[in-house]
Order: sequence, then structure tokens, then C-alpha cells
Amino acid sequence: MPDGGMCFRAAIPQALLDDERSGVEWDDPRFLLLEDGRPLPRAVEIHDEIRQLGAGRYSLWGEEVYFSASDSSDPERSGRHYEIQRVPAEEGRIARFAPWVRIGFVGNINNIPFFFCEAARELGFEAYMYPVHSGALHDPRSRFADRSEPPWVRRIADFDDEELASQSPERKALVDDVRAHCDFVVLNGGLVPSLARDLGVPFVFFQTGSDVTYYGRYETAATVARSWKDDFRRSPAGREALLELTWAIALQRDAILGGAAFSGVHPPGLIRSVDEVLEDVGHDPARRVVMRAADLSQIPPRPWVGDAQGPDGLIVCSPTRVDFRLRPGDSELDDKGTELLLEGFARFLEGGGRGRLLLVEKGHDIVEARRIIDELGIGEQVEWFPELPFADYLAVMARAHLVCDAISLAGPAQITHDAMATGRPVLGNLRPEVFASVYDGGYPGFHAETAEDVCNGLTAAFESPRELEELGARSRAFVIDNLTPARALTDPLGRALTWAFSEPRAD
Repeated sequence: MPDGGMCFRAAIPQALLDDERSGVEWDDPRFLLLEDGRPLPRAVEIHDEIRQLGAGRYSLWGEEVYFSASDSSDPERSGRHYEIQRVPAEEGRIARFAPWVRIGFVGNINNIPFFFCEAARELGFEAYMYPVHSGALHDPRSRFADRSEPPWVRRIADFDDEELASQSPERKALVDDVRAHCDFVVLNGGLVPSLARDLGVPFVFFQTGSDVTYYGRYETAATVARSWKDDFRRSPAGREALLELTWAIALQRDAILGGAAFSGVHPPGLIRSVDEVLEDVGHDPARRVVMRAADLSQIPPRPWVGDAQGPDGLIVCSPTRVDFRLRPGDSELDDKGTELLLEGFARFLEGGGRGRLLLVEKGHDIVEARRIIDELGIGEQVEWFPELPFADYLAVMARAHLVCDAISLAGPAQITHDAMATGRPVLGNLRPEVFASVYDGGYPGFHAETAEDVCNGLTAAFESPRELEELGARSRAFVIDNLTPARALTDPLGRALTWAFSEPRAD
């Protein structure tokens, strides 16, 4: 029945309210209002907004629904059909927006946003990927043997962070294309979140690394400027570049506050410096969500490599970059604990173990790591491999019985997820004090915080090859149960879209 202006009112079917003694609240995600089979997305609390603005706004209120047509027409004359459907809350948060909201994933650090973009499309959204960082690890084409990429990848240009801080034609082209194709964006990597103000659409800040701990601090501008040559730093161009970088950091901090949510791979309590920046900026902890997943569509389980007590012994792979000496501007994320891995591996060999250690030739401390290897006398047991495209990186991990992630406080990262997805057990600082409450019992694997822990973990793996293989199978099962991209995305994205497109409650 009409309720004034563009608002109409109808009863919620009693069968949907059997366990709701006092009715439902205005934005309950378990109840979808369908217009000709498509959910209306805009739940509001203020009924006058429905009466005055229409355009598909609605409100669940007790045992009734107040609503308007998507085109603000008269539902009693338009011939359109309206119904209420009850679904699980997580499904409802997504379903109400999928037909209406086009999502852009801008920035693609370690290809993590790429598989979340795939998941968004799987959930029914029109979604696009904007890769802006150069390098094999950040390029979707590295995931495919023929170097192809799906048509929904919109490639405008590659940017470094200084270019993102500038007002270049390429930056403008990126902003214009995103604005033309997206209603909501997920901003990831380096200074990409600083684009939020120019994009002018609701967004989520998706943190995967130093985009907060480095570019969320004003001290970074001074750190970067000190790396410039004196002549440039003192020139008008240098001063202008420093001004642009400082402004970009201010925009980055503004994006932490201004997003519908702050999302990231690090839950509260994992990375102290991330928590400190968020607190310093004044971010609301209630709007922080976690998105951690493995790209199962591109990572099939690999056959087991063979007996760890065979001729080559225990094959250990460490794809984590070789970093263990913090520099100005670094955080816990930049300490991978490589020196602890080397010392622990040497102790394992001294204790009668046999094996090989595969190390990626990437990071700031490779020279120092080579010195430690020579000092420990383990050079013949260490093999270096270059930074590789994704498919080749997976093939190197598949050679190993055990994959090492950071031993430091950085905790389990994407390497852990990739290794487990291939069916390889992981050794690293699994941070059980954080993840035991996130996943039932935390991550499976060998927990290590010290060189002694590394030695003990390697020894246990070497001496129990059958149990090691079984742990690999359990690791793959853990990923399937907890880390599929669609499952990992559904609740955080649904909450963020609700915060972005549903008007706030009245005080």
C-alpha cells in the first residue's frame, strides 16, 4: 500500500518470521527484497529518504517492509513483481549488490587481488582487474603458461610509486577508466590507495604489505628524499617531487579513514606497526576485515616428491625474500628471519640430517646471506634460484618436501598459502597466538621462531617421512576448508558494500 511520496509498504510473510518474535531490523542481510527477481541493494533506516528519494531504497521494519521501485515508479501500476526471500546472512550481503555494483580491483601485489577479482566474478559481480605494478609477481600474465590474460583485465600502464604520486597523463587515464567502469573499488599496493579521492567512488583499502607501514607514515617522505642525489633533492624538481610524495602519503592516510572498510591479509595483533598506523590515523577497528586466501584455481595439488630419506635427503624450499636486517622505514614485514633459517639448517646437518636448501635470489641481504652460508660451511647444500613467474615458482616448490616462510614476526604470508595449496607442509612462524582464533587451531605445520626451532622442525620432518607426507595432505585440506577465494571474500566484501551503499543509522 502507498506510504507517501515514492514509498510503499507491505507485510513480510509470516513464514519468514517464525523465529523473529519482534520482527526484523532495517538492514537485516538475511532478508532480500527482490524486484522482478533481482535484489534491491539500498537498505536505509530513514523512511523519509525512501519517500523523497526512491530509487530502490527500502527498509525492513518489524513485520513490514517499506520500499520504492528502482526507477521510483508506482509498484501498483508498473507490473513489476516484488517478493522477500530469506537467505544466510553472508549470502544476503553479497546477493543484494551483485546485480548492481561493478567492482574494480586496482593494484595487484603478488597477484592476490587478481584471484579475489576472479572470486568476485564467481559471486556474480561485473568485476575488473587493473594491474599497475611491474614485475612478474604482480603481473596476471605470469600465472598462465601462454602469457595470456582474461578480457576483464584492463591494462592501462605500469607505475612506480613516484609516478602514482605525480599528475601524469597515464595516471589520469587510469583514474578516468576506473571511474567509467566501476561503482566500487578495491585499492591495493604501494600508493594505489592514494588515488581514492580522485576516483570519487566508494572503496576498500586492501593492505597486503608496506602500503600502510611504509606509505602510511610521513617519515617515509624524508627517507625517500635521502636516497636522491643531492643535486636533484635541492632542485625545484626535487622539491616538487618531495611535495607530491608527501601529499600522496597524506592521501594514503586519508584513504585508511575514508574507505568503507580497511581490509588486509593481517588480522589485528599480527603486525604491530600496521596496528600502530591505524590507531594513529584514527581508524575504527569495527570496520577492519581480514581477507586471506589461496588461488586454488591455479594451484593444483602436486605429486609427492618422494622419500625425504632418499639420496638427496630433505629438500627444503624458501621462496621468501632474503631480508633480515631492517633499514630505515622498514617494519616487521621486512624481516624474514633468513639468518635463523640458515643457522637452523646448519644445525640440522650437523646433527646427522641430510638435505638441500633452495633459496630465492631476491632481497636486500643476499650478500650477507652468502657470507653466513660460507661461514657455516653449508655452501654445497644450498641452491639459489631466481625470481620466477608464478608457474615456475610453483614448480620449484613442488620439488621440495617442505616450504619455509618467514621465521620472524611477519607470520604466515602468501607463500604459506601457495605451499599448502600444492600439498607441501610449511615451516615458519605460524603465529598461533593470533591464528588459533581465526582458524580452528591455527595453521598446520612446523612452528619456528628461533634457529633451534628450525633445526627441530627439519629433524622431525626428516625422521618421519610418512607423517610429513600426511601433513602435506592435511595442509591442502586446510586450504580447501578455509582459504578458497570466494569463501574468504564473501563476508568482508558483503560487509564493505553494506557500509558503502547503505545509509547510516540516525542518532
